[in-house]
Amino acid sequence: MGLLVLVVDDEPLLLWALSEALAAHGHEVLTAGDGAAALALLSGSSRRPDVILLDYKLPGTDGVALLPVMHGVSPASRIIMVTAHGTPELERRALAVGALRVAQKPIDMDRVAELVA
Repeated sequence: MGLLVLVVDDEPLLLWALSEALAAHGHEVLTAGDGAAALALLSGSSRRPDVILLDYKLPGTDGVALLPVMHGVSPASRIIMVTAHGTPELERRALAVGALRVAQKPIDMDRVAELVA
């Protein structure tokens, strides 16, 4: 049985590609284009995602600020920060507030299932 994965990114093409790649490996995928939509999904369901792929750059907020809020709503979810703007400082900040790891964009669609596993 696959995982329930929430993908949060403001790039529609990337949301689609990640959803397709993960679904092809048997995972159920939810998507959100910004932080507010992601929090609404988390708050509106009793079923929590196993993994959250969270983009760093989002409209109105950044993923690092969103991480502790998401952990408050869904403490058992493993959160992977995804960014094209990775720096050692960003990685330290993300890990300090609960990210399991920080993955760099572009994401290799052939390996995204390994990333969430």
